[in-house]
Amino acid sequence: MIKNIQWAGPYKLLPTLTARSIFDVPEASGSGIYVWTVPVGNKYRINYVGVANSSIQFRHESHLKCFMTGRYLIHQADSYAAGRRDVLFDPRSGFQNFFERHVELTRALRRQLEIMEIFYSPVKQQKEMLERLESAIYTHLKSQKGQCAEFLDNLRRSRIDFSEEHMAVVSASCTLFEGWM
Repeated sequence: MIKNIQWAGPYKLLPTLTARSIFDVPEASGSGIYVWTVPVGNKYRINYVGVANSSIQFRHESHLKCFMTGRYLIHQADSYAAGRRDVLFDPRSGFQNFFERHVELTRALRRQLEIMEIFYSPVKQQKEMLERLESAIYTHLKSQKGQCAEFLDNLRRSRIDFSEEHMAVVSASCTLFEGWM
């Protein structure tokens, strides 16, 4: 059982002159858990919680493809940078909408991805345990209410149900993230 999650980061999805990309980090080639964040004050506000059963890098390549084909939310960049959820495009509005607004949305997406900062923890566990961790973190953040809960983009509530025993797995102290115990 995992006692403490050690986060590495922040990294970018897209490489920049001043920041490393998640794709440039050899340790991110294995399984684990990750969060997408934006800096707000002296903490990071979590926008998304995810797991990678095989490779964190491969999972982010898949995420990037989904962003580029209109399968993920795209935010208004200024709001996103401030840690507020202001959806510019929702994939539930359909691919036709995405296609018609492709130029506008591509610009906004590029800016959103430049703002996003990724933290990950290489966790070598079975798929079920990774999903329990993801669910526990998501559920804890949602229970915080306010901006911390409203900023989460995970469209589904949780992959699996978990007991209080599993919640304790991720209740370790962490000063990086807003809304974390």
